[in-house]
Amino acid sequence: MIKIISNIQAEAEMVTTLQREHVKRAAQKAMEAIKAELPENACTVEVIEYVISEMGETLKTKNIIL
Repeated sequence: MIKIISNIQAEAEMVTTLQREHVKRAAQKAMEAIKAELPENACTVEVIEYVISEMGETLKTKNIIL
């Protein structure tokens, strides 16, 4: 089990608990999506790590609506 603690709300602390298999499945699907969008010769560890870092920066600036 993984617990993700978020302090997004000022007064309350939110805790999300999920199973590792869900995280691994999401990571695998994200990898497949990244590889599908890149040219074949760009599918290197360095390029994929760069895309993931860009995803992190994008995530920090976007509102996520579930």
